[in-house]
Amino acid sequence: MAKSYNWFALSDRERADHPAGQLMEALDRRIAKLGKRNERLLERLLRQPATTPGGIMACLQILAELVHPAENEEAHRLIRQITSALEVRAAAQ
Repeated sequence: MAKSYNWFALSDRERADHPAGQLMEALDRRIAKLGKRNERLLERLLRQPATTPGGIMACLQILAELVHPAENEEAHRLIRQITSALEVRAAAQ
């Protein structure tokens, strides 16, 4: 869109009036709604302790999704390493 429509040179009004701009606005609203939903779900998960190996694994997998590699590569790798070790251990039992 940036090249095809010279998007960044358009005014806010021109972008809003453009069909692609309307689609982008709808996507932005959807992303915001999903972000709020994810926050609520995470809050619910935090109130319920993981008491089984499967529950611990699920929490670590959620954590791996929340800690994006671009934001903290070392922490993301560590979480993935732990989940992999737990999967290997579970398979061996």
